[in-house]
Amino acid sequence: MIDDQFSSGFRTLTKDGDRDGYEPLHWQWRLFERFCRNDIPTICDLPTGLGKTSVIHLWLLALMHQVREKKPQLPTRLVYVVDRRTVVDQATEIATSIKKNAKFLGVDENWVSVSTLRGQLADN
Repeated sequence: MIDDQFSSGFRTLTKDGDRDGYEPLHWQWRLFERFCRNDIPTICDLPTGLGKTSVIHLWLLALMHQVREKKPQLPTRLVYVVDRRTVVDQATEIATSIKKNAKFLGVDENWVSVSTLRGQLADN
């Protein structure tokens, strides 16, 4: 059951307009399961191009799972730290897309908010 919900939820959150969302990779499944157990790694060390930004999707889906199980333990705020401006912009776009797509999972729009800190100035 949780596997189906995770896979479906991940595809929904990664949807871009008419383009279908992605199937989760094996490392994403494992990290999601860790998040569901409230086992939060201190670092995510993966090669470029494997979708590290999807940690945002995984965290939200795990938090939603915990809320459904009436056992929320994950932090309700996710701070995503990167040191490249283009990755900051990409992460902001992805988080904004997640906020938009979360409604298809029954999540109220106000449940997800996005803020970007770049160059020591908050842009929103």
